[in-house]
Amino acid sequence: MSEKGILEFKALRSVESCLFHRCCLTLERHFGLNFEKIQKIKGSKVETVFYQSEDLNSTLMFKYHIASKAITIEIDSPTFLKTMSFEDMQDLAKLIQMEHEQDLGFPNQSDSWQQLPILQLGQSFNQYLTTSDGRVIQYGFKSRVFHDQSKYQTIDIYDTEDHGKILLLDGVVNLAENDTKAYTEILLGLPKNEEQFNQKRVLILGGGDGGLLKSLLTLTHPPSQIDMVEIDEKVMTACSTHIPSICEPYLSQRSGPNFNVITGDCFRYLEVAQASAKLSIWSIQRALQESRTLLDQGGKYLTHCNGINVPSSVGNFKTMLKSIVKDRAQIIMRSSFVPSFHEVWTFFELEMK
Repeated sequence: MSEKGILEFKALRSVESCLFHRCCLTLERHFGLNFEKIQKIKGSKVETVFYQSEDLNSTLMFKYHIASKAITIEIDSPTFLKTMSFEDMQDLAKLIQMEHEQDLGFPNQSDSWQQLPILQLGQSFNQYLTTSDGRVIQYGFKSRVFHDQSKYQTIDIYDTEDHGKILLLDGVVNLAENDTKAYTEILLGLPKNEEQFNQKRVLILGGGDGGLLKSLLTLTHPPSQIDMVEIDEKVMTACSTHIPSICEPYLSQRSGPNFNVITGDCFRYLEVAQASAKLSIWSIQRALQESRTLLDQGGKYLTHCNGINVPSSVGNFKTMLKSIVKDRAQIIMRSSFVPSFHEVWTFFELEMK
């Protein structure tokens, strides 16, 4: 595994390429390595110089952005950066700035440079995921406790520094142990609307992690019947085995006095669902379109949507809901910061009039 540290400097005047060599000497002293220039590329907009250590394990890359006069230094090393803290990188930036302030054309001021995060590369599994609007987040995965490919998707469960165990489906965060209040309860409208589930029938389409099922069954006044239909048996088995805090004991039991877990296609189940269902939970457009015959007055459709930083997606989803239910339902939007998502997530509730 190697790690990449990035420093950026903003020069106040044009710089000569010999500055890269002098900065390289500074870094050689700091790391105790000897670097040799292996390639120089000079374009009309960016000048790039590559250096490599004698042991071939560490590299330096200098980029000079001609128009903005910004200088980027990338340090890629399997050993030295691993032992360096954020403060160490700051000290290194100050050292470069102090020794080369005349070349850079500015006095020793902290606002003339910045340190970008150290990237961990070459690991056995990817530490980096993106939010709904494309921001990169490092997750602090300690270990991968489960990995499998089902007929439908890739399933991963990681143990993390911040979120406990976390479930990823096709590389996208689905749920973590510390998301119960921020995600599951907000989706269900808890604790404010707990009474709405009392003695109702609930249909969960999907929900393979078992989080919704457990939250509903542990209410003070739970529903009279919950049917959960999940197509991927491997997801349920993995969550039951490796994230029991989210779903147990119910997901391993699969049935009880007031719940039943069915492995199968939710749309086939919808075709035979009884029209007396009073409260339903779905998360896909087709399910809502086909569920209107199941929802009497007061029946509800609860779903999650997307990150609040993608307003076009959230707006389009709300427009889609309105086009399906027209004036036959009241639409309520909720939002909550979900820890494992690292962003504010949106949820919708539709109550049939």
